[in-house]
Amino acid sequence: MKRQRLYLVIGIAMCAAHAAAAAEPDICDEPGIKCIAVLPVSTYLRSSLWEATVLENDPASKLEQYLLTRLQVEPQLRLVARTDFTKRLKQLHAGKIREAKRLRLEGERYYEKGDLRRAVRSLEKSLKTYRESYYDVIEPEDMADLLLILAHARSERTGPDTELMTEERSQASRELAEMFFLDPFQKLTKDFYPPAFEELLEDGLSDFRTSSLRRENRVGVKTRLRQFQDDIGAETVLLPYIEREGQDVHVRISIFDREVATARFESTLDSEEMANSKERLDRFISAWLTCLPTGEPVASATPSLPQNRFFIDTGFAYSIYGQFTTRRPFHNLGMGISAEYQFLRGLGVFAQVNLFTSTLDADRDLLDSFTSVRTSLGLSYAFRGHWWRVYVRFGFDVHFLGSYVTTTDPWCKFAGKGDSRCADSNFTDLGTGEVTMGVHGAFGVQFFVSKHIYLTVRTSTSAYIVPLSENTVVNFPFNGELALGYSF
Repeated sequence: MKRQRLYLVIGIAMCAAHAAAAAEPDICDEPGIKCIAVLPVSTYLRSSLWEATVLENDPASKLEQYLLTRLQVEPQLRLVARTDFTKRLKQLHAGKIREAKRLRLEGERYYEKGDLRRAVRSLEKSLKTYRESYYDVIEPEDMADLLLILAHARSERTGPDTELMTEERSQASRELAEMFFLDPFQKLTKDFYPPAFEELLEDGLSDFRTSSLRRENRVGVKTRLRQFQDDIGAETVLLPYIEREGQDVHVRISIFDREVATARFESTLDSEEMANSKERLDRFISAWLTCLPTGEPVASATPSLPQNRFFIDTGFAYSIYGQFTTRRPFHNLGMGISAEYQFLRGLGVFAQVNLFTSTLDADRDLLDSFTSVRTSLGLSYAFRGHWWRVYVRFGFDVHFLGSYVTTTDPWCKFAGKGDSRCADSNFTDLGTGEVTMGVHGAFGVQFFVSKHIYLTVRTSTSAYIVPLSENTVVNFPFNGELALGYSF
């Protein structure tokens, strides 16, 4: 009984730990709702290397506030607040951010000591790690400072006569252009840097002014944008920015969505035309909303991957054998863990492990409790609804049977197997560590309490056919399980 209680406690502890790991809900987990994240308005108006133009009345904050207010009233949209998605990114990439900060401090120490080669190497690693964690979205000004330090260290490392001068200068210029993208108001003091580095700053500013594609999507290439959408839990990302074109100041907005084509808006920012610009922007948003799919999605003619492809659960398990050598059946209590991966719509593979400890039967024909382990592998087929999922499984089962000894003789139960008055024929002894194999089938139902967390009820049975001996006299187990799971 102590072992049974131990397994039960372990099972409850695993379920609780699993629930705690998955307890934090997604930012977007409501059906039929499209989540949209609005990134801060970038203002690309730098007039010169030493001066950054600041417009009166702060149109950037007014534009951002208008967009947030306008989108928030739409019933089919759910606005993902900046505080929410930055917090989520920090949690998802906490380890990388810590490592990037460590590498940055290491690079700055090398720089102060004059070891420019190691300084550049550490700062490059820090920059790469920051990019992987979307730190350019979380703290763009901080990352801009890192780029400035890295470009400066690189320029001092090359000097005027090195062979790598051209390549290193080009790389430093690209890093400075990215610095202006991340922080257009980066404060620079004239005559603070050497003339050669001021030339690099001019080159970086020139590259920054001519790269319109980079301004349009400052998150990056399509694959990085898709991963960013996954990480923050939003299908749609809206990128607004203000820039100068000739003598005019323009407002431009790009909306990147998974289901519809990228939408772009452009308007001149003029105080006399402000009301007209706001009306045009309102019509633009309304037109984009009409392009969003409504109702139930049309099923694809070809099989596609389901939304959640991996399912893992763990919990309490109960088993009873349909064939046994005691006069009355005995019970088995334990725990199980199951994993399933769907590689096509409804079709997947599964693996499951169960650990059981038996109780003694009512007549005490079973001399002692034993432990058994069952491992099953095979294919699964599932049907999915909005909040439920039904599946069937077929495969094979490998059964590890512990020390199984039974007898119906009263004296032998008392004296034990070693007594001279108890012949071997009075006992059914399958030895220790016997392994049997056979076919396996299961049926289960999952009830989703959120987008990823579910409760599952599962029944299964097996029939052991290998080896063809008396070891299969303990056969046809029937299992019942109640478990907590997570899918993604």
